[in-house]
Amino acid sequence: MSPRDEILRALKVGGGMFAPDIADCVGTGTSAVRPHLDSLTADGLVTASPVRGRPGRPRYRYHLTPKGHESFERTYDDLASCMVDAVRELGGESLLQAVLERHERRQLDKYSPRVRGLPFDLRVHEVARILDECGYMVELEATDDGYRLREHNCPVSRVAEGCTAACESELRFIRKLVQADVEQLVVSPKGDQACCYAIRR
Repeated sequence: MSPRDEILRALKVGGGMFAPDIADCVGTGTSAVRPHLDSLTADGLVTASPVRGRPGRPRYRYHLTPKGHESFERTYDDLASCMVDAVRELGGESLLQAVLERHERRQLDKYSPRVRGLPFDLRVHEVARILDECGYMVELEATDDGYRLREHNCPVSRVAEGCTAACESELRFIRKLVQADVEQLVVSPKGDQACCYAIRR
């Protein structure tokens, strides 16, 4: 386990901690953990809150951010794949489609306020940030007629392998957020290529 991972694990288990306490948990000196804490803070995985109570410079208590909590491996992919199979068995493709559409509506209700009223370019960049926050590892590239958006990580790849409806749902979600012409160029749930979309003005 790398020093960064040890620090993240210590904060996950211990909650808010001061640098000396983190150093004790990972078995090193305070001066050794500070550069890693600075790096983790810059990456948005850790946040530092000043704590005053004595003269001089404040001490900082470190916490995991929501992004930091999500960096820990979870088994949601297996659970989602199992639930898709169960929905199909119990209600067929029509019920699966209804479930996906309901999920789309919930996601749109959550994220639409962040793009409402934005011009095209700012809207596309904000959608890229939203997808990145959801774990898609997005790369955005400007093109002559708009943008090319690549997703280097699919959080529900196991579902997408046997459920094209999940990919179609994602495409509809992106289209509704960017409010523009979106074409799905590559679909690759197996991870050998990035999923890619052309977003045109």
